[in-house]
Parts: sequence; C-alpha cells; structure tokens
Amino acid sequence: MTLSGGSFDSIKIENGADYQSLLAAGYAYQKQDGAWVKLSEMNENTAVTVVECSHPDDPSGGNVCPYCGYAAEVTKTDGSISYHRTADEAIAAAGGGTVKLLANAGEITISSPLKLDLNGKTAAKLTVTGDVTLASLLPEGYAFKSGSTWISDLSGTELTNVSMAKIPIKNMNYPTEMSMTYGGAGTLLVKVEKETGTGAVSFQWYKVEDGKAQQLAARQQRINLIFLRKSCPQAGTPSDFPPLATVTRR
Repeated sequence: MTLSGGSFDSIKIENGADYQSLLAAGYAYQKQDGAWVKLSEMNENTAVTVVECSHPDDPSGGNVCPYCGYAAEVTKTDGSISYHRTADEAIAAAGGGTVKLLANAGEITISSPLKLDLNGKTAAKLTVTGDVTLASLLPEGYAFKSGSTWISDLSGTELTNVSMAKIPIKNMNYPTEMSMTYGGAGTLLVKVEKETGTGAVSFQWYKVEDGKAQQLAARQQRINLIFLRKSCPQAGTPSDFPPLATVTRR
C-alpha cells in the first residue's frame, strides 16, 4: 500500500518497513499546522496529512530531499514523471526529457541531450561531455549562476558551485536609427520587458573600439555623436569634427 493523500492521527509501521516506503513517489508528510515532517523524524505519535512534496530547501538531507527521500524528478518527452534516489539515476533515465533536482547535488556529469532544472538547488560541479554543451542544458529563459554571479561564458565543459535562475529581463527594444537636428539633443528610449517581481532596471553604456568594449563611467553616460571622416571628407581629421548631438539614456 502507498499513500498519496489523507490525514492520519497515527501511522504505525511493522515488519521492518519505513515511513518512506508508505509514500507514493514525490509525496511527503505534513503536520496539521503546515510544517513538513522529515522522514528521519516521523513516528507513530505524529498526526500528519500526506501531500505532494514541495521539496523545501533543507541541506540536512544531503543530496536527497529530507521530506520525500528523492534526489531528482524526471519528466520525459511523453509527459510521464518518475522519481529517483540519485541525480545520476535520473540523468540516465531522462531519455531527452527534463531532470529537476529536488536537493543540492554533488558532482553531475551529463553526456546525452536533456534539459536540466536545478530548481533553486546547487550542484557542486556540473560537467558535460560528448556533443552536450552547457548552453543546451538550460530551459528557455534561464541562465546559470555561481553564487550571486551570472555566468555568461558557456564555452567550457565544467561549472562549479552552480545554480540556475530565470533571467529577469525578458526583452529589450530600442530604435536602431535616430535623427535629430544638428547641434540638438535626443533621447534614446529603451523599452524593457521584465519578469514579474523584477526590481528597477539600470543601464550601463559601453564604448566599442577595435573590437574591445570599454565600460563608461557614470559621468560619461552622455554620449557625443560625431561624423566619421568617411562621412565628411572635407574635414582634416576625426578630431576636427564638432559634436553633432548628445544622446541621453532614460
């Protein structure tokens, strides 16, 4: 018998059974006040309700969720779901589907195509081999992080202390062409589509010369636009050209 619901004043186990073996995969015990019950602390004197586990962050279970006892969930391409005691077992069973961690993981190695949902958890080390790339593991709209730092370089095959988060900026639109009166000023309007809950958006301007990007200081955020020599052959050198306009971000 497995439990996937119901409330119980007392659950007694016999014949060497354990409390996890009574639960349907992915379910856990919850007290009447809503507190989750760790499998290691469950006993016959605890009144509980059996509910789907939300896998709260709790490192006490090591590499498995201490409430349901599983390390990862697999959703296959046909929509079927299975639960696994280790991340490696889940990866082997993925079949091109999605592996979602239910607890922090140690070292993970992925050698066949799949999507990886770190689900707010952290992997000590993530390695890809064969034709798998780090970028190919990401669900749409997500990026890797190490601590609080976003990881933009995914050209390698390993990441350490890696987590995953939804990219806060969905989309940015701005005009690619502008016109203004000589000597006048214009405003570059940037339309930003954000994820719900994202705070204020700040911008940083960069100047690109000879293929190298240089971050501009705050006082340089007003950008002078000048004619290039090829656009104004009557001038002697680029330094001879007066500023045409100032573009101010907003």
